[in-house]
Amino acid sequence: MLSVKSLQDTEVLEADKRDRWFQSICASNQLPVNKPQADLLQRYVAHLLDWNRKVNLISRKDEQNIWERHILHSVSLLFHVSFDAGARILDLGTGGGLPGIPIKILSPQISLTLIDSIRKKTVAVADIARKLSLTDVKVQCGRAEELANREEFRHQFDYVIARGVANLNKLVKWSFPFLRARKFESDFSSNTDSKTFIRSPALIAMKGGNLEVEIMSALKDKDVKDIKAINLSFEGLDRTHDPDRKAVIVFFR
Repeated sequence: MLSVKSLQDTEVLEADKRDRWFQSICASNQLPVNKPQADLLQRYVAHLLDWNRKVNLISRKDEQNIWERHILHSVSLLFHVSFDAGARILDLGTGGGLPGIPIKILSPQISLTLIDSIRKKTVAVADIARKLSLTDVKVQCGRAEELANREEFRHQFDYVIARGVANLNKLVKWSFPFLRARKFESDFSSNTDSKTFIRSPALIAMKGGNLEVEIMSALKDKDVKDIKAINLSFEGLDRTHDPDRKAVIVFFR
């Protein structure tokens, strides 16, 4: 029978091994992750799983593969795109803080607001953000349609991000009132690091499956200027990679 110290030593070794694995994948995809950031992600996962015993934040069947299916999927957006410096980002329908909190940990310069209509979830996410000592993070409970009418939220954000929340038509209608007015005519410009720079304002919806019908329908919205889809494939996770995962980027007029 293992002693308490042996169990603790094993947990430390597993955590170190996971850190190296995660940092290696991120480095292979031009996203350097330092040790404090990796440690913070470890703590986030621990708090998320702890809360998941009380509140349904992620599927129970995903708990064993939380790093592959949730953490890496969330930060894979940063493998492909970059935002305005100091961008104000709204995570719509955040659930357990995904993808917002992992993105914030690896992009500490952003300002992040996380909203969800289910109070139990926002209580959990607020507690997690507090325990992680994340700065410039706000958590709010409420329906998107109602929060968008409040002065503190209306036209206050550069980007809205959403992960598996709803179909694109709904996300467009919910997101548009949160976003600031356009500053530039062009939407894309390439950075020197080969990532795609996304000019604000924009909705970034992380979705899977065949999205052609959703995109064609959303393009009919009078407020939509253009829609681009970026494949979220990345190096280092062949075993569990889902080739249909995409970031659908909606630009507004």
